[in-house]
Amino acid sequence: MWVILGGLVFVLAGGWAAYQGWRLNRTGERVPGTVVDLHWRHSTGSHRNRRICYPVVEFRTAEGRLVRAKTRVGGSSSPEKGAQVQVLYDPAKPEEVVIDTASGRANWLPLVAVVVGLGLIVWVIMHPGKF
Repeated sequence: MWVILGGLVFVLAGGWAAYQGWRLNRTGERVPGTVVDLHWRHSTGSHRNRRICYPVVEFRTAEGRLVRAKTRVGGSSSPEKGAQVQVLYDPAKPEEVVIDTASGRANWLPLVAVVVGLGLIVWVIMHPGKF
């Protein structure tokens, strides 16, 4: 029972994140920006020595407002400080920003969560006596 609930959580969280990424890609504004800082954090997962970088970008919205925001997607590598990048932001919440590249948007990550969740659910259904 708990494995099915866990699978459902993965499916729902992955689905919600995929929807948010799709919505940002569809309705977001694309503007040039500059990487002004790099926030490094240590991973708390199985790769404890891995550092994740979240670039901080500065850009002007379509209305001319200057925004400085940390990107919501991090990675083991990042553009250098001072690099010019294309950013994608939510006009309703300009602080919700990603660097407009395939790795910056990380559209694949929610799909992994959905597949893992569905895999857990199918596994429990196919092995009913184990739980």
